[in-house]
Amino acid sequence: MTELEISYWSMIGTWFAGIATFLAVVVSLYLASSSRKTKLQLRLVRHDHGNIKLSILNRGQVYAEIERVTLAIKPSLFSGFIANGSEYLDLIQDVFNPDAVCRSLLPNSLSLTFDLEQESLHSHYRFFIPYENGILEKPFKMPKCYLCLQLKSGESYYSKVPKAFNIGYKETVGGQFDPQMFAMCTEPDKYFVYETSAELYKKQQDILNQYSKARKNYHMLLC
Repeated sequence: MTELEISYWSMIGTWFAGIATFLAVVVSLYLASSSRKTKLQLRLVRHDHGNIKLSILNRGQVYAEIERVTLAIKPSLFSGFIANGSEYLDLIQDVFNPDAVCRSLLPNSLSLTFDLEQESLHSHYRFFIPYENGILEKPFKMPKCYLCLQLKSGESYYSKVPKAFNIGYKETVGGQFDPQMFAMCTEPDKYFVYETSAELYKKQQDILNQYSKARKNYHMLLC
């Protein structure tokens, strides 16, 4: 092997050694950076009556603390997520004893589990429906719904709510005054207090108007 060939192969070896060193530095920096990131796993399970069980597991090595849990929608592919803007909306808040709710996610610890009631979920989702004085004036395609987990660090995690949620919301909107209509049409004396037939007639008209609005909204909501 000539001196020229030796120099050539030495140069190639130096290049490979430099590339290997660079890749090793990149990998080490990536591993160091990823180890400092929050890694949460969200799991949603729909139960009877439309309630949802939320389980949150911290799979990383970083402590995390939940700021709040609310709903969000993703109107289109490029517009990102839109969450409820009110800071008072929190699906896991205990109004009687806020300190009783554990919001700490320790690394490699047991998951936190929360039961989210259908009534609260529907109340949050209503913010994304363009009602005008409680009525939809034209057909509206119901947006997909996501559970939004916000951390005190500013990070947010999203998990799609089961598809049956939209159907359940629509059914609830349309049938919310069915019991009152049934009671008023069958046994008004048993369920309502009134003194004159005129007062009963007014109550019947009020409930009928509420029922009509609810049924109109039902037909305007498109799943």
